[in-house]
Amino acid sequence: MRKTCVRMLSNLIMREMIRVKGQVSELALCVIDEDEQIRRDTKEFFSQLAQKGNALYNIVPDILSRLADPQLNLKEKNFQETIR
Repeated sequence: MRKTCVRMLSNLIMREMIRVKGQVSELALCVIDEDEQIRRDTKEFFSQLAQKGNALYNIVPDILSRLADPQLNLKEKNFQETIR
């Protein structure tokens, strides 16, 4: 189910069928998912998004805000991996 969701969101965003906003910060968390396929798909999505003008730079504040949320309780290692 999670794999399908990552792929579907990625496709919808890349085809500009939905706006790049809040969903992307949740997708960023998939970079550290326990499932290898989800990690690969998410990294591929961000690589493709980086090719589309300033789209990635425009959402960096949203991603950082989500990752820094104290309720998320994200470990430093996972934070660094996601940002990288």
